[in-house]
Amino acid sequence: MDIEELQALVTLTEQGRLAVLELRRPGERVRLEGPAHLDSRVEAALPTVSQGDKTTQVMAPGFGHLVTQHPLRSAPFVTNGSVVKPGDILALIQADELYLPVTSQDAGSVRSLTAAQGLVGYGTPLFEIDA
Repeated sequence: MDIEELQALVTLTEQGRLAVLELRRPGERVRLEGPAHLDSRVEAALPTVSQGDKTTQVMAPGFGHLVTQHPLRSAPFVTNGSVVKPGDILALIQADELYLPVTSQDAGSVRSLTAAQGLVGYGTPLFEIDA
């Protein structure tokens, strides 16, 4: 990796466009961590749910393939009607060999899986949870 590539990645991280970046190549390993807060443009793009709403949507945390069950198990993480609490894993997003957990932010029951299993983009609605 040359210095220009590294500077570009550092700039993206500093601007809040990347939360964490880890790059591995033969003989090289770089890990950059950005600020703990989201860029204000990203925060503005995320849907908000008011306290009076009884249903929340869980969005994809990144780009990749939606996987609803652990690769080594046959049962899905959740099904319609499953009771969840904050932090429970609902699914995974697979990007190459990396699996990002899709977690519940609220307690409640899973109303539905709103996305088809397969390729999803950042911010794609995946689940609806009734609080």
